Amino acid sequence: MTTSTQSKANRALRSRPMRILLATASAALVLLAGAAPVQASHGGDANSGPPDNTTHYLERFNLTRAASGATTHGLGQLDRSVMDATYADGPETDVLIYDAYYGRTGSWQGIAGRTNCQEDEWWWDGDCDVYRLRYNLSYAASYGIDSWRSLACHELGHTAGLGHRSAPSDTDNNSCMRNKIDSSRPRFDAHDISAINATF
Repeated sequence: MTTSTQSKANRALRSRPMRILLATASAALVLLAGAAPVQASHGGDANSGPPDNTTHYLERFNLTRAASGATTHGLGQLDRSVMDATYADGPETDVLIYDAYYGRTGSWQGIAGRTNCQEDEWWWDGDCDVYRLRYNLSYAASYGIDSWRSLACHELGHTAGLGHRSAPSDTDNNSCMRNKIDSSRPRFDAHDISAINATF
């Protein structure tokens, strides 16, 4: 081995621990960035993530009367927990609420409502600063009052970090966080309230 080759080999060996350290740190950052947001204790497949704090300013955008009334009901459900929900608009808004005929096909097939964190509003720790809530009138326009209330409670529950409930975890069958909107379940149950409170 020539002196030049030995020198290159020695430099490569000396820099190896640093390369391993950098590679490990990079991998950890990728894993953290790609980690799913934590849901308030009962999990489920909702992907809106938990809120960044307990204050919730809701802004409605030209909602139908049914959607507006149901949203007021959902706001009241949030206020049963540590969440402090109220209507307000402007730069401090936490939940932007819309309704429209989004259709019954593609990503809206079977979906009466959808809540997600705005793409640029994730905090570094996985909490959400601003949510977008959409009621799909293609289904909900025909709903009665209690079905609307169940829908609003469900979607606003996602903005408080709640995931979906299923029959095994909702044995008394009274949580609005069940996957299927049902007029007989227009409210949070005690488990939902405890799950929200435990987040903060």
